Amino acid sequence: KLCASLAAGCTIVIKPAELTPYTALAIAQKCIDAGIPAGVVNVLTGKGSVVGQALVEHPDVSKVAFTGSSAVGLHIQRSCPQVKRLSLELGGNCPMVVTASADVAAAVKGATRRSFRNCGQICIAINRIYVHRSIYNEFVTQLGTAADALTVRNGLQNPGADLGAMASAEPLNKTRAHLEDALAKGARLIAGGQAPQG
Repeated sequence: KLCASLAAGCTIVIKPAELTPYTALAIAQKCIDAGIPAGVVNVLTGKGSVVGQALVEHPDVSKVAFTGSSAVGLHIQRSCPQVKRLSLELGGNCPMVVTASADVAAAVKGATRRSFRNCGQICIAINRIYVHRSIYNEFVTQLGTAADALTVRNGLQNPGADLGAMASAEPLNKTRAHLEDALAKGARLIAGGQAPQG
């Protein structure tokens, strides 16, 4: 959204997720370091229901671009007080298909990266995988091994870590609920199954 806005010659106000604002603030600092004039790239932090809503309702904001849940996207659309351009990327739903002729090792590598990146807290995370029966067992075994090999640590203290902590208790609890639901419906636990200690 930042690059498209700048390429079009527009100023931008970025309102990052309230739980993870630091990346947006760091990017804004890099824009200043790169010589982009003050006021072209702006960052406002805070709760979406307050700060984000104020931006949606402000008469000088001519376009709103949002990535997130379908429920929030619908709320944004319904709460615009005047006609505004909207770009809404909502409800990521990303399957992976592994065919009989697939390179299993490459498929496992891609599935591991895209399923677990940012602990699955990313809109392009793979949320289900369809694997051809002829390579199913091989794929599942290798994916379980790859998942168990991932390290979860504080990336600032352990730069070699694959994953950091989840953003808050809410997505962790949602993950636990999904796991319990899947197991109750007959799924088999192949790897992991619990959060790391601490």
